[in-house]
Amino acid sequence: MTFSRKKRRKAASFVFEESLLFMLSVIIFIASFFLFNSYQKYFLDLNMNAQTNEVADLVATSIIKLSEKSNATNSYIELSFCRPPDTGCLPYKIGEEDYVIYAYNTNITVATLPSHITSTMPLYGLNETMEIAGRVYSSQGGFIINKQGNKIILKEKD
Repeated sequence: MTFSRKKRRKAASFVFEESLLFMLSVIIFIASFFLFNSYQKYFLDLNMNAQTNEVADLVATSIIKLSEKSNATNSYIELSFCRPPDTGCLPYKIGEEDYVIYAYNTNITVATLPSHITSTMPLYGLNETMEIAGRVYSSQGGFIINKQGNKIILKEKD
């Protein structure tokens, strides 16, 4: 059984078209993969920024609330890190990363480790009447914001 030249061209053309179609589908798959991967990183960073802002805001609000207690010279607020879906506590990780909370005289800074996405929340002139300091890690399970006289200190739970 012999094939004519026309049928061989049709077969070669068919194989070439199918190979080209397969290569095109592989290129589309690779492009889609990289596109969605870059969008995933963008939205993950956006989410981590929002979470660090919320944690910094909550800690700054707690410090300001504690500083308003002028009659109590020795008081504290206890905050915990927990896993979702628990409520009333800070997340133990932000974007699958541990984080650290720094308290300075002028602001609160929350930074993720190791990607170093940071958010800073000002304490609105509280440093003029109070001395604020401390550093806590989310891996510690919780911390205390302690007020002693005109000092507010962040320290890990005992």
